[in-house]
Amino acid sequence: QNILKQDNSRTMTIDECAHLFSELTFDGKAMLQEHIDDYSEILLHILASDMVSEPLMDLLNRYDEKSLLIDCYISLIEIMWKLGDEAVRNVVDVTILERLSDDKSLWQKFGRFISMEFKQYINQEVLAFNAMMWGVKALE
Repeated sequence: QNILKQDNSRTMTIDECAHLFSELTFDGKAMLQEHIDDYSEILLHILASDMVSEPLMDLLNRYDEKSLLIDCYISLIEIMWKLGDEAVRNVVDVTILERLSDDKSLWQKFGRFISMEFKQYINQEVLAFNAMMWGVKALE
């Protein structure tokens, strides 16, 4: 099953997204299984925080230049944004972007590494319509 194909009629579901997370790191499958054992279902907001937001923030804190790992996390987030169904896109907008915007310097560093298309979406839509992000500086 290729969830990354460019078929606009196909969107990535929560389960598919969670399994994509599990492929990101060596212990990803174990982390996903532990999450399912703990919650009896996939709670993508929690899983995204544990497996995407926090590791990416740690990487952004440690590196001033884009690294392969940072690129992997950013690519994953952009895939979620482009191909995700409404629930997956909500995780990007609410869980991932809100968390990244909590730290002003990390937020701007993140903005240097993402695509122009994604940056425009964030600046023009997310920052304009997400009440939890009012006051967050636009990405440069």
